[in-house]
Amino acid sequence: MPGETGKKSRMELAYELFEQGKRPSDPEVKALGLKPKSTYDYFQRWKRQKKAMESGTTTIPTTKPSAVPGKPIEAGKITITPENWGMTQHGAILILDTYKRVQQDLIYGDTLGEFLCDTVQMLTRIVDYDKDVV
Repeated sequence: MPGETGKKSRMELAYELFEQGKRPSDPEVKALGLKPKSTYDYFQRWKRQKKAMESGTTTIPTTKPSAVPGKPIEAGKITITPENWGMTQHGAILILDTYKRVQQDLIYGDTLGEFLCDTVQMLTRIVDYDKDVV
């Protein structure tokens, strides 16, 4: 891995140049030897990530999701396996999409974690509704 050997990936180097105010068309960025589409994609991703960090919203991953894992990965109480990988990805996308829509439609300002807690509370109340009604 690039981080373990001390070497930086070309994407990381491009991000550093973007932080210095360089643009994809600048000679320093072109010297990295990236394809024009990759450079453009990195720049657009870097801009979205910077905007998200400045506004305090959820962060955008700096790399694309990895391929299906060959062995199980522990993620809190969930174990991601090749068999449930697609469902895990779909669930994450669904949660993030819902969170963004709630932020826009309801002017929701809490964090993603607080949103998940609020959602669980709401769903618990719905499931337990008949128990609460006296």
